[in-house]
Amino acid sequence: MSDEPAVRELRLVVTAEDYDAALHFYRDVLGLPERGAFASKDGRVTILEAGRATLELTDPNHAAFIDEV
Repeated sequence: MSDEPAVRELRLVVTAEDYDAALHFYRDVLGLPERGAFASKDGRVTILEAGRATLELTDPNHAAFIDEV
């Protein structure tokens, strides 16, 4: 049996009705560094570093796309 934890990273996705306000809060107010940002006709997502976890903010359109995938 390994001493390494079974979970090495937590991935949490938050769907935000006001995407811009949520991004401002988590990135600019709390200071979570931006790891990547993506936009398409289906919506937007920004991946923020949170230590050994990431927090993904998405708008409802992109959340629906994620649910389809």
